[in-house]
Amino acid sequence: MKNDNHLNDQDEPTLNSLDSMIYKVGNVLSLLFIFTVAISFFEVLMRYAFNAPTSWVHETASFVGGALFVFGGAYALATDKHVRVVLVYDIVSQRTRHYLNMFHHLMGLLMSAMLIFASYRMVSSAWFSPLETFT
Repeated sequence: MKNDNHLNDQDEPTLNSLDSMIYKVGNVLSLLFIFTVAISFFEVLMRYAFNAPTSWVHETASFVGGALFVFGGAYALATDKHVRVVLVYDIVSQRTRHYLNMFHHLMGLLMSAMLIFASYRMVSSAWFSPLETFT
């Protein structure tokens, strides 16, 4: 069976407007991987060639990389490149696929809501707690 979201002859997926926006933003954001590699190279150079390690590269690379991988989930879903158990998915009817997709999206929304809640709690406790001091 042919899926309409697969890549066409121009190597661009046929997408709805939201998926198209995610696809375009994802292609631009993917350039940040080059930035992450560049600052990591800078850190290695500073640390081992000049014995002057930085204090910001590791966290910056971790946060940028983590954010890119989170966005990568939306990108994979928008371009229909996410991993699914095709052993089951390919043998069921179109109606069952529809229900499986709905279940998948609802579980994704639930997980996102839990991540947002946990993130809010962590940020609010860090933001509103007194600053640490060194004595």
